[in-house]
Amino acid sequence: MTAAIRLLAFEYSQRNVVHGADRPFFANIRELARPPEGIMPAGTFGSAPTIAAVNGVLAGYPGTTPIAGTGLYNGSLGVNTDGSIFTDLAAPNCVQNYKGLGPKGINIGKKCTQVQVGLGNFFAIQVPLTKYNVLARTTYKAERRCFGVHPIQLHGVIDTR
Repeated sequence: MTAAIRLLAFEYSQRNVVHGADRPFFANIRELARPPEGIMPAGTFGSAPTIAAVNGVLAGYPGTTPIAGTGLYNGSLGVNTDGSIFTDLAAPNCVQNYKGLGPKGINIGKKCTQVQVGLGNFFAIQVPLTKYNVLARTTYKAERRCFGVHPIQLHGVIDTR
């Protein structure tokens, strides 16, 4: 007789994403002085614009304050999603005309001279995962049946059981 045990198992699991912005302890860690829109230090592609030129553009935007000083502008310029420019990193002057993207964690720093972003908001604390597992197993025990005596040769040894 032969006895058999058969097993078939199937497992499914799904894990959803957990964003850093969803957890207060992770939301505003690692403040980085770079807005998500990007900025270009003045003079990156040639000579820096003058402060008067930057003030001339800012004058067209409501609620802005002219940059103090004369000569070349030493800060950075960025472009808002509506196409207008903003100033950044021009200490001691405050950031001018920054409109932001709206997500949590983007803000103007305490000294008002730079736009900063909390990087924790953009990381996934837990990544999504869908998993399928299948296990199949069989175990059997076979009884040996002998009909008379049959010599079996294994590696040069004769077994006459």
